[in-house]
Parts: sequence; C-alpha cells; structure tokens
Amino acid sequence: MKKKKAAFKPKANAVMEFIRLIQRFAHINSRGETKLLEGVSKARANTTYEKYAEIVKGLNNSAIYKNLLAPLKFPGKYEDFTLTKVYLNNLSDEQAIIWNACVLGAYSTELSQFVTLQAAFETCLWYGQYDTALLVLADIENKFGVSLWFITRKITLLHLMHGASAQKQYLKEVISTESFSPLAAVTAYYVSMLCEDGRSTDQLEEELQESWEQPLFKDFTICHVVPHRINEISSTANVLAYEEALPLVDRLQSLINMIQFEIAKNGINKKSYLYVALKSIERINDSRVVKLIKLAEAEISESDDGYTESLDLYTGGNYSDIEMSTIDLIELIATRNAHLGVNPKGYLGTSLYDRAIAAIHQLLVTPQDRLEISLSLRKISLAFIGSSTPFQIAALIQNDQDFIFDDENFILTKIAAICGRNENPRSWRVFREINASFDALQAPTTLTGKLYNVLTGSYEDGEQTLNQLPIPEYRKYAYKGHLAFINNQLSCAADNYLAASLCNGDFVKNRAKRYLFKALFKSNRIEECASLVANHCIEIPGIESVYPLKELSNKILETSSLNSSLYAAVILHLASRADPDWERPLSDYFENIMYSCAVDTPSELTTENTYMSREELTFFWRYICVPRTFDDTTIFDSPEAIDAERILICQNLIDLDPDNTKIYAAEIKSITRDSQVSKLLQQIQASNIFVDEEGLKLSIEANVRDRFLKYIELTSSPEVDAQSESISKAIEKLISTKSDFKNLSLPATERKSLFSSLLHYFVFNFAMNPAYGLDTHLSTSIRHGKFEGHIRNPIAKHDLLCQSHKGSYLFPDVWAHRLSAVTAAERMMLQKAFERFTSKIESYIDDYLIKRLHIKSDSYSSGLFDLFASDVDRENLSKNVNVDTTCDEFIDNLFDYCWELTDKSLTNIRAEIDGPLRKNIYNAFDSFLLAVRENVSNGNAQQLTDAIINSRADLGRALSSIQSWFKKPIKARHEPFEIDLALDVGKKQIANCYANQDTDIIKKISTTVRFRGQYLSGIVEIIFILLQNVLLHSGYGESRNTIHISIEQVNDSLRIQVENKLSDSVDLEDRKVASLEAVSKYNQDTALAMARKEGGSGLSKIWRIMEYDLKRESAISLEVTSGRKFRTTLTILGVGGLGC
Repeated sequence: MKKKKAAFKPKANAVMEFIRLIQRFAHINSRGETKLLEGVSKARANTTYEKYAEIVKGLNNSAIYKNLLAPLKFPGKYEDFTLTKVYLNNLSDEQAIIWNACVLGAYSTELSQFVTLQAAFETCLWYGQYDTALLVLADIENKFGVSLWFITRKITLLHLMHGASAQKQYLKEVISTESFSPLAAVTAYYVSMLCEDGRSTDQLEEELQESWEQPLFKDFTICHVVPHRINEISSTANVLAYEEALPLVDRLQSLINMIQFEIAKNGINKKSYLYVALKSIERINDSRVVKLIKLAEAEISESDDGYTESLDLYTGGNYSDIEMSTIDLIELIATRNAHLGVNPKGYLGTSLYDRAIAAIHQLLVTPQDRLEISLSLRKISLAFIGSSTPFQIAALIQNDQDFIFDDENFILTKIAAICGRNENPRSWRVFREINASFDALQAPTTLTGKLYNVLTGSYEDGEQTLNQLPIPEYRKYAYKGHLAFINNQLSCAADNYLAASLCNGDFVKNRAKRYLFKALFKSNRIEECASLVANHCIEIPGIESVYPLKELSNKILETSSLNSSLYAAVILHLASRADPDWERPLSDYFENIMYSCAVDTPSELTTENTYMSREELTFFWRYICVPRTFDDTTIFDSPEAIDAERILICQNLIDLDPDNTKIYAAEIKSITRDSQVSKLLQQIQASNIFVDEEGLKLSIEANVRDRFLKYIELTSSPEVDAQSESISKAIEKLISTKSDFKNLSLPATERKSLFSSLLHYFVFNFAMNPAYGLDTHLSTSIRHGKFEGHIRNPIAKHDLLCQSHKGSYLFPDVWAHRLSAVTAAERMMLQKAFERFTSKIESYIDDYLIKRLHIKSDSYSSGLFDLFASDVDRENLSKNVNVDTTCDEFIDNLFDYCWELTDKSLTNIRAEIDGPLRKNIYNAFDSFLLAVRENVSNGNAQQLTDAIINSRADLGRALSSIQSWFKKPIKARHEPFEIDLALDVGKKQIANCYANQDTDIIKKISTTVRFRGQYLSGIVEIIFILLQNVLLHSGYGESRNTIHISIEQVNDSLRIQVENKLSDSVDLEDRKVASLEAVSKYNQDTALAMARKEGGSGLSKIWRIMEYDLKRESAISLEVTSGRKFRTTLTILGVGGLGC
C-alpha cells in the first residue's frame, strides 16, 4: 500500500509567524475569495530580511504557498504567460533583493541549466551562428517555456536572420495570444522597434518620455529595453516588485542586474546583505554571480584560457602576437588594431563580434564620428539585453577609455568593471573602491598587473619601476604622465605626455595630446591649452569632439593675453558650431587679429605678413573669415562689401589650398548667385511704388485725347469758350431750382472746368486704375503680406509674439520652456506683458494696412498718399498748355505732375515711419522690457531681456528697410533671366516676411524659356503669392512643412505647380468648397474688383499680373488630393512670347 504523504505542518518559528501575517493581511473580496498573494506581499514588508531564507524554504514545502512565491515559473505556452497582480508594499531594497534571491535559489537546478543555454545562445549570436542560435532558443523554449527574455531574444535573432518583416510577424503572433501579459507585450514591442534599422535608441527614448512620467514604468523599461540608462533607476525594490509578474528566467536577469547596480552604488563585502543574496543563488552558477561573489570575497579568478597572456602581449606592445579572440577581449582587439594602423572601415566580417570591434576601433580613431558610431555600437549591445554587454559598451562610450582621470568613477564605469573579468588589472582600482579589503594589487605577477600597480604609489618609486618594465617607450611616457597626474605633479605629467605625443603612430599621438590637454588645463595653463587644441583641430578636422570646448572657451575669455590669438579664435569658432552664442566674442577676436596684423581686411593677409602658417591661414580664411563673422564687425559697411571680401578670400584659398578648389569655386558661385538674388530683390522692392505708365496710357488715352482736343479748341477760340461758359451757368441756375436735378452733374464744357475734369480723371486713374494704377500695385507689392511680414519677422524670430487662438492670446511655447523656473506670479505677469506687446504691435500694423497705406479719399481719410490737385497746381498746369502742345506732351506732363504729388506723399510716409511709427514700436519694446525687469528676477529674465533688446535692434533695421520702399521707382533694366532665378528671388522675399515658418522648398524645373527682363517683377510676385498661400492656409503655422514646386514647359505653355500637405486642423471639405469658389472668381470682372483689396488667396492679383503685366492668358486650378495634399496649378499660355 502506497504511503500517504504527510500534511504540511509548519514549525512554531519564523515560518509559522509569517503564515499568521499572511492570513491577517490577506484581503477577502466580495466573492469570498481570500487574496493570499496580497497577504504574502504585506507580510514580507513587515518581516526583517534576515528571516527570509527560512521563510521561503518553509513556504516552498507547501503546495498552497509555493505558488505564491513564483506565480509564473516557466510558462510552457504563450497563453500561460499572463499578468499577475503586482503588489508594491514599500519594501526596502535590501528586502526586495534578499526575498527574490531566496525565491530564485529554490530553483537553482532549473536555472543553472538555463544559464548554460543562455551563454551558448549569446556566443552563437556574437559570432553570427544564427541557425545554431535558433536551435538553442528552441531547446530553451522546450525546457523552460516562454519568457520576456526568450521573446525579445527571438525578435532580435529573427531580425538579424530575416529582417524586420519576420520579427514583426512573430511579435504580432505573440501579442495576439489571448490573455498574454500586456506588460510583456509592450516591452517586446519596444524591443522590436529598437531592432529597426532606421531607429536609434535616442529616438525610442524620446518617444518614451511621456510614458516615463510614471517612475515605476520607467524603471522597468530601463531594465528590459534601454539598460545603458541603469543609473537613472529610482527604486531597485520597485523594479523587482514588477518582475514578480514575470517568469523566473526574467526575474533572474533583473535580480543580477539590480545587485550589480547596488554594488556599484554602495559597495560589497562578506558582511553585506548583497553577499547574502549572491550566496542564495550561487548554485545557479551564473558567471556574473560567480564574479560578484569573488569580488565580495576579495579574490582574483585564476584563468588558463590565455586571457591574462593576451593582456600582457598588449601591454608589452606585441600587438601582432595576440591571437585570442574572445568576447572578453573585444575592446583590447579594437585598440590593438588602432595601434597597428588597421583601416577601421576595412573589416570584412558581418557578425556582431566583427561589427563591435570595427565600431570600437572607429570610435577610438575617428572621434569626429563619435555620435553616429556610439549609436551603432549601443544598438549592437542591445542584442544582449539581460547580459552584461550593454553596461560595458555604455561605459566605454561614456568614458572613452579615460578611466584614469575620473575623480569619481561613474556608476556605469563600476558596473562595467564588475561585469568584466576580474583578472583585468585595469578594473582593480574600481574593485578597491567597491571592497576596501580587496588587496589584489599588493603582489601582481603579470606585466599588466605590474603596470597598473605602479599607479598606486609615488611618482619617484613608480618612475623607476616603469623604466624597468619591458613596454613600448610611448607607454612608459604615458604612464609616467598618469602617475604624475594622480600624484598632482601636473608639470611633470605634462612633460611626459608631451614626450609621448612625439612618439610614432597617429593613434598614440592623438591620445597623448588628449592626456597633455588634461594636465595643462588642470594646471590652468590656458595659453598652452589653446595652442595644443587649435593645432590639433587644424591638423585633424573633427577631433575637437574629444575636448571640452565650452570650458576652454570660458577660460580663454578670462585670459587677456589671448585677445589677439588665432588659437583662441579657432577654439571659439569650434565652440560656436555647437552653440551660436560663441559667435559674438569670435567677431571681437577676429577684429583684434586684424589689428595685430596691421591689415584692414582679411584678404590682405599672407603667410609673410602674419605669424600664421599655411595651414593656420587656410583654417582662418576658410572657417572664421565668413559673412556671419563680418556682420558683427565694423570693418564692412554693407552686405555687398561682405560678399566681395568673401569672394576675394575664396579666390585666395584656391591658391593656398588647391585640393579643395571645387569647394571654394562652388562657394564663389553661391555668393554670386545669392548676391544676384538680393540685388534683384532690392530692385523689385525699389519698384514697390509703381504705376504701369504704358498700360495706363493705352487704357485712358482715348478719353484723355477727346477732352484734350476739346480743351485746345476752346483755348484757340475764346468766343466759343465764353459762350460755353455762359450756357453752362444758365443751365446750372435753371436746374438748381428743381429738386429732381439738384445733384445732376453736367459735362464740363467751359475751358477751366474741362481742364479740372481732365486733370481729375487722369490723377484718379493714375492712383486707382484697377489694372495699372498706384493703389493696385500698393496692394500687391506692400499691403498683401509684405509690410506686415517685415514688421513681424524681426519679432517673431525671437518668439516674442503671441499666437491668437479663439479670441485669446497663447503664451509662446518657446518661452514657456525657457522660463519654466519662474514663479506662478511671474508667469502671470509675463503672460500679460506678452499680450500687451503683441496687441500693440498688431494695432500698429493694422493702422497702416487698414487706414494709412492707401490713397487719401472719403473712404480712407487717413490715407498717406495725398494725390489731389490744388487750385494753384491746376492753374500752373493749364498755363503750360497752348495750341501748340500735343496730346502726348500733355500726357507726359500729367505723369510728371502725378509723380510729383506721389513723391511728396512718399517723403511724408518715410517721415511717418521713421518718426511716429518707429517711436510707437520702440515704446512698446521699452514697456515690454520694463515690465519684465520689474517683475521677474534677473536670473530668470536674462534670456528674455536679451531677446527683447536684440529684436528691437532687428526691427529698427527692418523699419529702415521699409522706409526705402517708399521712393519713386528706379527704371532699372533687368537682364534676361531663367525661371529658376525668379523662384529664388521669390523664396528670398518669403524668407524676409516669414522667418519663423519652418519650410523646405523642393523644386523641379524643366523649361528652356529665357524670359525678358521686363517680366521679372511680375513672375516674382506670382511666386510670392503662391508660396504665401501655402504658409497662410496650410494649417501648419510655424511647424515644418514641405512645399514641392514643379515648373514644366509643355509645348508653348508653362505649368507652375505648387503642392503641400494640409495639417490635421484643416477641414478638407471646407477647403474644397473654398477652392472652387476662388477658382470661379479667376476672371476679369471679379479679379479687377479685388485687385486693390487684401486678404484671401491673392488669385485676383495673379490674374491681373497675367492679364496686364505679362499680357498672357492663363488658367488656374486648386485641388485637394489624396494624403491631405493641396495642389495649385497655374498654366501660362503662349509662354514663348515672353522669352528672348
């Protein structure tokens, strides 16, 4: 008869006490079910961790309680991988680690088998043995079921083997499983995203920011997705609490990682609770655990695999003799290759092992590509999440092998050391910090051990030992430098580093110069630092990334002896690449250099009349003597002078640096093109005040001629004139007594009235003709966006204007971020100050657009264009007409007179802009500035006050530019042009008006027409209106938008097509209706009626330009296409007639 199993009888000890706590804390729900898991969670929080081992052992003997310790052990199927309840009961880190170690220790046999297979899988993954790795994963699944580790490793492997599609298909199948853990699903999804070739860890981390506002979730995802950020984990206990919802395989990975993390933070010895935890899982035989126990026991592993021999070969400089190629030596092999001068891009292997060596090699020898290489290297490391690799790679990226100079070892540095082989003497310094009883350095027997042991003593003792060690000369100098640096003998350190930098080998030289800089900088030898860094950066472009340019630049500004130094200018320039604020002091140093060399302009410099070498002068000319530097100096008085000087410099550079001739020639071409565009734009703006005299004359000549001939007839026949005047007066008297005719206007018949009528007719058409008159061109060239754009632009580029939303002003996002430190009261004051300032600026703009920039009339009584003839003017004009005057002469006289009236108005307008408008705007700025200074603390307000001051200065220059528009047009003769040039001029005009609009313009041009110069202004205006419509009506505001412009000639027609995306805020149906309505008005009647009005799409202005300026038929279409795109197509017929 089979013996019956005895029932579980807990002893009257810690186990019994714990069970009582479980029953006491267990919650009974509405269905009468006892929540034992909640009871366990609360009971352990109220129990000291010293009792955990006994309690866990006792509970594991009970079928009831055993499952509570590990709800998910080794789930065999995906549907078994469910989410259990996570209870967070404020466990201390000590409690959480000990509890989990005790639980996992109970499964040592199974987990020991798993870690053996895990190591085999990772080895296959490293060496590109993907088919074998897949078989190992299948074996793991068969024996230990599924886990987050298993799923994410399979995703990674499938991506490496078959690409994104395969891993995405697998992920889809997994997460589609009914009842599958959502926590695991989200984590696997993130890992899948990380595998994508086009996605970096930085991108994913940015996308996770919102989710990371929940600290618990952030800690968990760092552990499983981006472990290189382990130092940001806020709570070890909470991480391990979350892990209790996962299989034992995952709990093991996280427990080991958290123990490593706690050791790096707090150290370890045999009395530490961490040692207790490690001993609990010792039988699992995980290599990481073995290393940590050795560290706690202050013991060094004895290896017989050739590892220490490889270290000694490297230390002795016998690089070619290193044959061992294990994962532990990846960094050493990459550094060996750097010493041997191997091409870092010449690696043929495609395995992760080969790729990692190549990437580390590139990181060491091409620091200018550091960011890109670091991202690539980090991505390789994340194929091994759950192991030590991500920590070791992250530490390498962070420290770049400069561990000797760390005043305080970073968490990652320590984790990397304790993850690595403890036979590596480089890690012993860290070990001694972590465990004070670690004494491995007392009697080293290996060459590498002896070398690092030197760094623990005095310089005098160490120097003698180093002289006797069989190591390369440069390594002796370098370690003498390290030893002196550690002992704060900085002058001695600098001497040794300098000697090392003179040894052979580029890799050696570059590293020694970095060491030399550290010694010089710590000694405050700033002049020597500047010389070293500047020459190094001139010699090797991109090497500046290894130097702390910001700190060095600040020191340079404090060193008066460097005020005229080329080296200082070089460093400030390099610093300005990362932070444009350094451009301001750079221009001062540039001027100082000019003065010290006794030249007026940089193009006068030569290697003979200056202290600069050929290489230094090349750098100075190429990178520092550029327009943005010239802009901030007093040397050049105009943009044209700046461009001319830069062209001279580029021509000099072609002679001085012929290898880069193509670069300099291309820049000369670009400057010439930009200068041409700016010049043409200035000419067009100089013609903003424009009347199409030829068109107007043709339009009204018949009416003028009839009236003029009548006037000449009356002038030559005084008796007829007298009769006409008598008749006119009699009729006027007659009708004045009849109410029905009181307002009747009689045709002018007598000579004086006829002249007045003729003059009025001509002046009115000069001013108001919808096709050719002054006001029409004012509307198109000034009022339709340009005046407002030029006022707003200098303010908007400093983000000082509020956007209007549903009748309220919105505080600018940029300043909400920059001024996040202000108090609530200060923020409220700032909101009001921004609103008042915006309101004032908008009111001044509206005053000019709505009231002042118009022809004075009954409708526009405040109009600044006063074109009414006085009695004296009429009298003087009439005296100049006699029977011998021709009609053409008379019309020319009237044009001259109209321009005289216009010129007087223009003089008054310039005075208005330079006087009241400038004063009002400056007052608005001053009030804004005062409000900020009086109500916000200086530290918080500095950025904002700087922006206000700079914006005020920018707007002052803009007002001067606007003043220049209001002058009588210059009849410039434009050369023939290609449409590409007109497009560039239109783009420049848009940029001047809408600086904060983030727009990419992609153009495609296919036409052979070379247009006659007279049409430039009209075509530029059309392009401006088309681009303006996109900016104003696409819904993107200041967000980035891309505009595609296609200009194609089809037979004798030119098709201009503009396509852009519409933001989600734009209602597509409303846009379609508005488009149909706009196109329906593209005709003569409607267009002419709208020609002098602003707002809307501007299509009426395009029609007028086509009809009267270009004199070509045209058609336009507006359509909303698929993908929320809007397309405008303008077709110009008979385009060949516009060419030359």
